[in-house]
Amino acid sequence: MSGMDKPGLAPSFLRTAFYAGALWGSAEGTLGYLLHLARVPGLAGAVMAPIGLLLMGRAYTRTGRVSVIPATALAAAAFKLATLLVPGINVLAVINPVQAILLESMVATALALVFGRAAGFSVTSPEFRVPAGRRPGGH
Repeated sequence: MSGMDKPGLAPSFLRTAFYAGALWGSAEGTLGYLLHLARVPGLAGAVMAPIGLLLMGRAYTRTGRVSVIPATALAAAAFKLATLLVPGINVLAVINPVQAILLESMVATALALVFGRAAGFSVTSPEFRVPAGRRPGGH
């Protein structure tokens, strides 16, 4: 355990955003690229969007801060942009997923702001739960 994350304290915001973003961006750069090679319309988006949503949700759950969602997406976009350094890569094959990453983060941020933890909404598990002490029927 590092000195930055002590028991009982919230995990490091930047570290969480960086790790989740690095994992997401690396997945976009490898798995996403391979899925695009399959030439099945919508396949890459159908697989990669839930991965991004899961990682943004995990970062949000870990830190409890909505601002970690766009921070995670910025890290993922930076990692995906790094694939432009690969010789022969199609620029649109990089720019389009980067746009999707940023748009997904806007939607996830809006969901977190509107529904948030207080309403029992989790970005990783979009289902509503009745908060403890508030049971239907007044029990």
